[in-house]
Amino acid sequence: MEHYAGLDVSLKLTAVCVIDERGRVVTEGKVPSEPDAIAAFLQLYAATLSLAGLEAGLLAPYLYSGLVEHGVRAVCIETRHMKAFAKASPVKTDRKDAHLIPLAMKAGLYRAVHVKTDESQRLRFLLTARELLCARCANSKAPYAVPSRRSACAWAISRNASLRIAPGSWRKGRGCWRR
Repeated sequence: MEHYAGLDVSLKLTAVCVIDERGRVVTEGKVPSEPDAIAAFLQLYAATLSLAGLEAGLLAPYLYSGLVEHGVRAVCIETRHMKAFAKASPVKTDRKDAHLIPLAMKAGLYRAVHVKTDESQRLRFLLTARELLCARCANSKAPYAVPSRRSACAWAISRNASLRIAPGSWRKGRGCWRR
């Protein structure tokens, strides 16, 4: 018997609804918005869980990558498709939304969204930070040394460090990069 799970994500709690292949609710509940807690809730249905769907949003990359690491077959759903599907329901609650997501997946009425990996998001952040540095240095009268794109990315990836730009670090005599 196949099962489908729907996750309606908010910052603190996630509403979870699991339905069977006939569309009947098997279980539902609210868990903290953490991949470990969601995976633990879905662990009972791990063998028969076809898909776990969540709407694309602020926490979607974090939850998606965490669920995939736990072995849950997750898919991120485009929000506009779900909004059109949810128009039929007059009452809008987290519980109802969590129930509509697996129904849409079961019927095939969803569009999957690509979720970027953590590494690609980190690299995008580094490139954006370098672009900001270049723009600040071009607008400034004092010359600053701006590292090249390749060296900045290699530095961050080799040290597995996150780049943080400290406020006020643009004054003369202070370093622009901090660990």
